[in-house]
Amino acid sequence: GYYTTNAAQNGRFRKVKITVSPELNASLDYRRGYYANKEFSKFTAVDKERQLEDALMLEDPVTDLTIAMEIDYFQLNRAEYFVPIIVKIPGRELALAKRGGNEHTLIDFVGEIKDMVGGTTVQNVRDNVNIKLSDETAAQLAKRPIEYDTGFTLLPGKYLIKFLARDDETGRIGTYQT
Repeated sequence: GYYTTNAAQNGRFRKVKITVSPELNASLDYRRGYYANKEFSKFTAVDKERQLEDALMLEDPVTDLTIAMEIDYFQLNRAEYFVPIIVKIPGRELALAKRGGNEHTLIDFVGEIKDMVGGTTVQNVRDNVNIKLSDETAAQLAKRPIEYDTGFTLLPGKYLIKFLARDDETGRIGTYQT
């Protein structure tokens, strides 16, 4: 593995060159560089979208932000089920944005439902919630969660649900998958 000693978070491409002694008969296969991390406050809109896409594609969930989810299902008819979903984020985690001096925070939500048999995406959701962070609201946030609800109509079957939430002020992401 390669571990950089350059701690600058500027998002720039950094070249890596690996060599071996000429008397060794070896071939090297490696990436010629990498992009450094970038401070979330300097992300462009494209960077923010890429961050969410990358987090959705990861096998291992991102757990910077705590998420809980309640899922249920109701049979509408013989061929369809309604699946309501409630996502909860502890308010104390969003109170951190208030301590940072922000007057509001935007929570981005991305959800995806995949068919377990074929692995294809059946439905998805993309939404955001703007939360005003006055002193009074920040005090309430410390005691109660933020809730977001949505629902899907699905055919009978087995599905994988993956849901992401990102605090747009701090860049912290949380993932829930079941």
